[in-house]
Amino acid sequence: MVDGLTPVDGTPTGPPVPGARAGATSRSLAVKSQAAGQLPDLPPAEVLDALDTAARVLHELDRKQVNVRLEHDAETNELRAHVSDAAGASGHEISHASLLNVLAGDTASLHTKG
Repeated sequence: MVDGLTPVDGTPTGPPVPGARAGATSRSLAVKSQAAGQLPDLPPAEVLDALDTAARVLHELDRKQVNVRLEHDAETNELRAHVSDAAGASGHEISHASLLNVLAGDTASLHTKG
C-alpha cells in the first residue's frame, strides 16, 4: 500500500493516491540531489535491507532445492518466472508480483500452482 510518497526534490507533487489515508505518516523516500553522474557512497538502508532479505530467501530456496528460473521471450519481450523442484518436476509459472513477494520473504506463491 502506498501512503503518499514524498516527491523527489525539484519535482511537483502529484495528485493524491486513491485509497491513501489522509494525513497518514509515511516513511520518507525523498532522494537527495546528487550532481549529475555522482552516486551516493552507500545505497539507502531500505535497499540494503531488501537485498539482505532476498539473499536469505534465495539461500533458503537453494537449501530446499527449489529452483526459480527466469525466461525472456524475445518475440514478446516478456519475462517469465518458473518455479520447480530439484528434479524439474511440479513446476509452475508465477507472476512478476509473486516473484517480488517471494524475494521479500513471502513464499506462499511457491506452494500453489497458477
